[in-house]
Amino acid sequence: MLDIFFLKQIVFRPKAYRIFRTLLYNQILPVDQLWEINWHKRKNLLAHAYNTVPFYRETYQSLGITPQDIKNPEDWEILPVVKRTDIASAFNKFKSSHYSKRNSAISSTGGSTGNPIKVLHDRRYPYEALGWRMMSWWGISPGADTAFVRLLVRTKKLDISINNLIWLPTKRIWLDAASISPSQMDIFIQKYNQQKPQLLQGNTGNIHYLALYIDKNSIPVHHPKGVSVTSCPISSVERSLIHKVFSAPVYDQYGCGEVYWIAAQCKEKGGLHINSDTRYIEFMNENGKQCMPGTPGKIIITDLENYIFPLIRYENGDIGQAIQDPCACGITLPLMEPVKGRINDLIRLPDGVVISGLTKLFDDFPEAVHQFQIIQSRDYSIMINIVPNYEYINYEYICNIVKQKLDLSVKGKVRTEINLVNEIRSDRGKLRFIISDIQ
Repeated sequence: MLDIFFLKQIVFRPKAYRIFRTLLYNQILPVDQLWEINWHKRKNLLAHAYNTVPFYRETYQSLGITPQDIKNPEDWEILPVVKRTDIASAFNKFKSSHYSKRNSAISSTGGSTGNPIKVLHDRRYPYEALGWRMMSWWGISPGADTAFVRLLVRTKKLDISINNLIWLPTKRIWLDAASISPSQMDIFIQKYNQQKPQLLQGNTGNIHYLALYIDKNSIPVHHPKGVSVTSCPISSVERSLIHKVFSAPVYDQYGCGEVYWIAAQCKEKGGLHINSDTRYIEFMNENGKQCMPGTPGKIIITDLENYIFPLIRYENGDIGQAIQDPCACGITLPLMEPVKGRINDLIRLPDGVVISGLTKLFDDFPEAVHQFQIIQSRDYSIMINIVPNYEYINYEYICNIVKQKLDLSVKGKVRTEINLVNEIRSDRGKLRFIISDIQ
């Protein structure tokens, strides 16, 4: 039976509802049919970009490439990878000749990387339908009452009032992540407990910061049907505390400002389902070749629905890896491991060896700490800042074990140190687990 939310979509946004129904149909198709949909969309996008987007036409012509040369999926790797610097230096050349202010929306991204860029999204495609499908995996309606902990999109009272009217009868409350204080959290928690939303949604760091405050002050809170986190990787430490405080499953979703709704967990949490009927995701090694499932590589994204500002084989700076096995939930969309960090989130040793995977240091005992962050200085020394859970009896012992694991990883080549702190602040909800001054 349709709820009020979808009845409103049928009346006022029939295209969005129609695409949502198609997405639900696609998610259980045989794998080969999903692959055909993906390949067909890639070819259409490539031809469009070549004919209407100056950047791709000039770049491909300089390399002697035409869309006709991409005859099969194996040829896709012939196409050059688009870098952030390409977009930053040639923004206007990425605009299709079909671009107009009415059919596009601007998005800025990348402040945490030190290399911010802006892109355009195609407003003709209802990207939120991908979010509706994701919520269906959790058994939650898109029209469910929701609490948000993230930056406010609308700050004017009139805009907020109009948005609330549009969403009626859904109740939506916000904790603005631009500046979170104890008094603001108290007000939010009071509203949250009164309205009892089914979903709590926001940036990983902000949700974790709220959970820390609630846990520290022993504040009773309503238990939603799910907690959805995004914007940056979630560690086992953060997941454990959020689950403890809200007594609800914590779902990881992956996207970026350049390409929304890339992948998300279902209830099985065996990985993140890639929206392969609307995105094409590659995992590429240093030689520019596809990584085998289980092997981490650079994430390369093609947004198959953005015809205004096409992103074809775009390297967004993240590291991830594919999962070969299917999911037990029955959804046939391919799986990827949760993203653990960015390409520059690596520890380097003086002899050139690169160490990765350190974000998993506390995976065996997440309850022992509240937060941690690894910092490498220019002299290659490494410090782990740790916010310990003082209620955990053996937290000091666990911290020592972690230091021993770190020493084994670096093989004694650099000095390591544990530093207990009271707080590690995130930047607008984004906590970088690894910060290195080594270039």
